Amino acid sequence: MDSESFWAWKTVRESFQWRGLISSALLGVREFLRPVMYWHVWHIFITDVRSSVREPYAKKHVRVKIYSGEHDFETVAAFLSRFEEISPEEIRSRLSSGEAVAVAFAGERGDGAVGYMWLAFAGGKELAFGIAWILRTGEALRYGSFVVPEWRGLGVHSSLNHAVNEYALHRGMTHTLASIGMLNRQSLNLAKHYSNPKIMTLFAVNFRVANWTIAKAIGAPFTSHFSWRHRGAENE
Repeated sequence: MDSESFWAWKTVRESFQWRGLISSALLGVREFLRPVMYWHVWHIFITDVRSSVREPYAKKHVRVKIYSGEHDFETVAAFLSRFEEISPEEIRSRLSSGEAVAVAFAGERGDGAVGYMWLAFAGGKELAFGIAWILRTGEALRYGSFVVPEWRGLGVHSSLNHAVNEYALHRGMTHTLASIGMLNRQSLNLAKHYSNPKIMTLFAVNFRVANWTIAKAIGAPFTSHFSWRHRGAENE
Protein backbone atom coordinates (compact mmCIF):
# COMPACT_ATOMS: atom_id res chain seq x y z
CA MET A 1 0.00 0.00 0.00
CA ASP A 2 1.48 3.40 -0.99
CA SER A 3 1.76 6.26 1.52
CA GLU A 4 -1.18 8.17 0.05
CA SER A 5 -3.50 5.19 0.39
CA PHE A 6 -2.18 4.42 3.89
CA TRP A 7 -3.02 7.89 5.19
CA ALA A 8 -6.37 7.89 3.38
CA TRP A 9 -7.51 4.69 5.07
CA LYS A 10 -5.98 5.80 8.38
CA THR A 11 -8.28 8.83 8.15
CA VAL A 12 -11.26 6.58 7.45
CA ARG A 13 -10.55 4.44 10.53
CA GLU A 14 -10.16 7.44 12.81
CA SER A 15 -13.33 9.04 11.47
CA PHE A 16 -15.55 6.26 12.88
CA GLN A 17 -14.69 7.53 16.33
CA TRP A 18 -14.83 11.28 15.65
CA ARG A 19 -17.20 11.77 12.72
CA GLY A 20 -20.04 9.31 13.29
CA LEU A 21 -21.46 6.54 11.13
CA ILE A 22 -22.97 8.54 8.26
CA SER A 23 -19.98 10.83 7.74
CA SER A 24 -17.62 7.87 8.02
CA ALA A 25 -19.60 5.92 5.44
CA LEU A 26 -19.42 8.85 3.00
CA LEU A 27 -15.70 9.16 3.64
CA GLY A 28 -15.27 5.43 2.97
CA VAL A 29 -17.14 5.68 -0.34
CA ARG A 30 -15.00 8.65 -1.33
CA GLU A 31 -11.80 6.72 -0.63
CA PHE A 32 -13.10 3.70 -2.55
CA LEU A 33 -13.69 5.90 -5.61
CA ARG A 34 -10.33 7.67 -5.26
CA PRO A 35 -8.67 5.95 -8.29
CA VAL A 36 -11.41 7.32 -10.58
CA MET A 37 -12.69 10.50 -8.93
CA TYR A 38 -12.37 12.41 -5.70
CA TRP A 39 -14.60 15.08 -4.23
CA HIS A 40 -14.72 17.65 -1.47
CA VAL A 41 -17.43 19.84 0.00
CA TRP A 42 -16.25 22.73 2.14
CA HIS A 43 -18.12 25.35 4.11
CA ILE A 44 -16.24 28.66 4.02
CA PHE A 45 -16.36 30.77 7.18
CA ILE A 46 -15.18 34.28 7.98
CA THR A 47 -14.30 35.75 11.38
CA ASP A 48 -14.12 39.45 12.16
CA VAL A 49 -11.17 39.37 14.55
CA ARG A 50 -11.88 42.94 15.68
CA SER A 51 -14.99 41.77 17.49
CA SER A 52 -15.04 37.95 17.46
CA VAL A 53 -11.86 36.85 19.23
CA ARG A 54 -13.78 34.89 21.85
CA GLU A 55 -12.30 32.93 24.70
CA PRO A 56 -11.56 29.23 24.09
CA TYR A 57 -13.54 26.49 25.81
CA ALA A 58 -10.93 23.75 26.20
CA LYS A 59 -11.89 21.22 28.87
CA LYS A 60 -8.27 20.74 29.89
CA HIS A 61 -5.58 23.34 30.26
CA VAL A 62 -3.41 23.80 27.20
CA ARG A 63 -0.78 26.41 26.46
CA VAL A 64 -0.60 27.80 22.94
CA LYS A 65 2.47 29.47 21.46
CA ILE A 66 2.83 31.16 18.08
CA TYR A 67 5.93 30.58 15.97
CA SER A 68 6.82 32.54 12.83
CA GLY A 69 9.87 33.12 10.69
CA GLU A 70 12.52 30.73 9.43
CA HIS A 71 14.49 31.19 12.66
CA ASP A 72 11.80 29.10 14.40
CA PHE A 73 12.16 26.19 11.97
CA GLU A 74 14.20 23.85 14.18
CA THR A 75 11.88 24.37 17.14
CA VAL A 76 8.68 23.90 15.14
CA ALA A 77 10.04 20.88 13.26
CA ALA A 78 10.98 19.22 16.55
CA PHE A 79 7.50 19.71 18.00
CA LEU A 80 5.59 18.71 14.86
CA SER A 81 7.73 15.69 13.99
CA ARG A 82 5.71 13.45 16.31
CA PHE A 83 2.55 14.01 14.28
CA GLU A 84 3.97 12.72 10.97
CA GLU A 85 1.43 14.88 9.14
CA ILE A 86 3.76 17.42 7.56
CA SER A 87 7.32 17.16 6.29
CA PRO A 88 10.21 19.28 7.59
CA GLU A 89 10.66 20.67 4.09
CA GLU A 90 7.07 21.91 4.03
CA ILE A 91 7.42 23.42 7.51
CA ARG A 92 10.51 25.34 6.40
CA SER A 93 8.76 26.52 3.23
CA ARG A 94 5.76 27.84 5.14
CA LEU A 95 7.78 29.64 7.78
CA SER A 96 10.14 31.18 5.24
CA SER A 97 7.18 32.51 3.24
CA GLY A 98 5.88 34.49 6.22
CA GLU A 99 3.33 32.08 7.65
CA ALA A 100 2.84 31.46 11.36
CA VAL A 101 1.85 28.35 13.28
CA ALA A 102 0.13 27.99 16.65
CA VAL A 103 1.22 24.94 18.64
CA ALA A 104 -0.82 23.66 21.60
CA PHE A 105 1.06 22.11 24.53
CA ALA A 106 -0.27 19.97 27.36
CA GLY A 107 1.05 17.67 30.06
CA GLU A 108 2.29 18.30 33.57
CA ARG A 109 5.03 20.64 32.38
CA GLY A 110 3.03 21.97 29.44
CA ASP A 111 5.70 20.90 26.97
CA GLY A 112 3.96 18.07 25.12
CA ALA A 113 2.67 19.24 21.73
CA VAL A 114 -0.89 18.02 21.12
CA GLY A 115 -1.99 20.06 18.11
CA TYR A 116 -1.31 22.92 15.74
CA MET A 117 -2.92 25.37 13.30
CA TRP A 118 -1.36 27.41 10.50
CA LEU A 119 -2.00 31.03 9.55
CA ALA A 120 -1.18 32.45 6.09
CA PHE A 121 -1.16 36.13 5.16
CA ALA A 122 -0.80 35.85 1.39
CA GLY A 123 -3.15 34.41 -1.21
CA GLY A 124 -2.29 31.53 -3.47
CA LYS A 125 -2.51 28.76 -0.87
CA GLU A 126 -4.02 25.72 -2.58
CA LEU A 127 -7.21 24.30 -1.15
CA ALA A 128 -7.29 21.25 -3.46
CA PHE A 129 -7.30 20.31 -7.17
CA GLY A 130 -5.58 23.56 -8.19
CA ILE A 131 -8.16 25.73 -6.42
CA ALA A 132 -6.25 28.56 -4.72
CA TRP A 133 -7.34 31.04 -2.07
CA ILE A 134 -7.67 34.74 -2.80
CA LEU A 135 -6.89 36.92 0.22
CA ARG A 136 -7.67 40.60 0.14
CA THR A 137 -6.23 43.41 2.23
CA GLY A 138 -6.76 42.71 5.93
CA GLU A 139 -7.51 39.01 5.45
CA ALA A 140 -5.56 35.99 6.69
CA LEU A 141 -6.19 32.27 6.24
CA ARG A 142 -6.54 29.74 9.06
CA TYR A 143 -5.75 26.27 7.74
CA GLY A 144 -4.04 22.94 8.32
CA SER A 145 -5.24 22.39 11.88
CA PHE A 146 -4.56 19.06 13.59
CA VAL A 147 -5.14 17.66 17.09
CA VAL A 148 -3.84 14.26 18.18
CA PRO A 149 -6.67 11.70 18.50
CA GLU A 150 -6.36 11.29 22.27
CA TRP A 151 -6.93 15.04 22.77
CA ARG A 152 -9.86 15.45 20.40
CA GLY A 153 -13.23 16.38 21.81
CA LEU A 154 -11.61 18.45 24.59
CA GLY A 155 -11.77 21.86 22.91
CA VAL A 156 -8.07 22.08 22.00
CA HIS A 157 -9.08 23.33 18.56
CA SER A 158 -10.84 26.28 20.21
CA SER A 159 -7.60 27.28 21.95
CA LEU A 160 -5.69 27.12 18.68
CA ASN A 161 -8.41 29.05 16.89
CA HIS A 162 -8.40 31.77 19.54
CA ALA A 163 -4.61 32.09 19.42
CA VAL A 164 -4.35 32.50 15.64
CA ASN A 165 -7.24 34.98 15.49
CA GLU A 166 -5.63 37.06 18.23
CA TYR A 167 -2.27 36.90 16.46
CA ALA A 168 -3.90 37.97 13.18
CA LEU A 169 -5.45 40.95 14.96
CA HIS A 170 -2.05 41.95 16.37
CA ARG A 171 -0.63 41.72 12.85
CA GLY A 172 -3.18 44.27 11.65
CA MET A 173 -5.65 41.86 10.07
CA THR A 174 -9.39 42.49 10.26
CA HIS A 175 -10.72 39.08 9.18
CA THR A 176 -9.63 35.47 9.02
CA LEU A 177 -11.03 32.90 6.61
CA ALA A 178 -11.23 29.14 6.99
CA SER A 179 -12.62 26.13 5.16
CA ILE A 180 -14.22 23.24 7.01
CA GLY A 181 -15.05 19.98 5.27
CA MET A 182 -18.69 18.94 5.30
CA LEU A 183 -17.68 15.67 6.98
CA ASN A 184 -15.66 17.37 9.74
CA ARG A 185 -18.37 17.46 12.37
CA GLN A 186 -16.20 18.59 15.28
CA SER A 187 -14.75 21.60 13.48
CA LEU A 188 -18.23 22.56 12.28
CA ASN A 189 -19.34 22.52 15.91
CA LEU A 190 -16.58 25.01 16.69
CA ALA A 191 -17.84 27.41 14.01
CA LYS A 192 -21.39 26.99 15.31
CA HIS A 193 -20.29 27.67 18.89
CA TYR A 194 -18.67 30.95 17.87
CA SER A 195 -21.53 31.87 15.50
CA ASN A 196 -19.09 32.46 12.66
CA PRO A 197 -20.98 33.36 9.48
CA LYS A 198 -20.78 30.92 6.60
CA ILE A 199 -20.17 32.88 3.42
CA MET A 200 -20.02 30.06 0.90
CA THR A 201 -20.27 26.33 0.32
CA LEU A 202 -17.83 25.02 -2.25
CA PHE A 203 -18.17 21.66 -4.00
CA ALA A 204 -15.34 20.30 -6.13
CA VAL A 205 -14.92 16.98 -7.91
CA ASN A 206 -11.76 15.86 -9.68
CA PHE A 207 -11.90 13.24 -12.45
CA ARG A 208 -8.47 11.69 -12.17
CA VAL A 209 -8.13 10.02 -15.57
CA ALA A 210 -8.72 13.31 -17.39
CA ASN A 211 -7.22 15.45 -14.60
CA TRP A 212 -10.32 17.62 -14.90
CA THR A 213 -12.01 19.40 -12.01
CA ILE A 214 -15.45 20.93 -11.70
CA ALA A 215 -16.19 23.35 -8.87
CA LYS A 216 -19.49 24.91 -7.84
CA ALA A 217 -19.89 27.64 -5.28
CA ILE A 218 -23.15 28.29 -3.44
CA GLY A 219 -23.80 31.49 -1.48
CA ALA A 220 -21.15 33.63 -3.19
CA PRO A 221 -19.32 33.66 -6.54
CA PHE A 222 -16.39 31.26 -6.82
CA THR A 223 -14.10 34.13 -7.83
CA SER A 224 -14.91 36.11 -4.68
CA HIS A 225 -12.43 33.99 -2.71
CA PHE A 226 -10.84 31.49 -5.12
CA SER A 227 -8.98 31.22 -8.41
CA TRP A 228 -7.62 28.41 -10.59
CA ARG A 229 -3.93 27.59 -10.69
CA HIS A 230 -4.09 25.63 -13.91
CA ARG A 231 -6.31 24.73 -16.83
CA GLY A 232 -8.40 21.59 -17.08
CA ALA A 233 -10.92 22.98 -14.62
CA GLU A 234 -14.08 24.99 -14.58
CA ASN A 235 -16.44 26.59 -12.11
CA GLU A 236 -20.10 27.46 -12.12
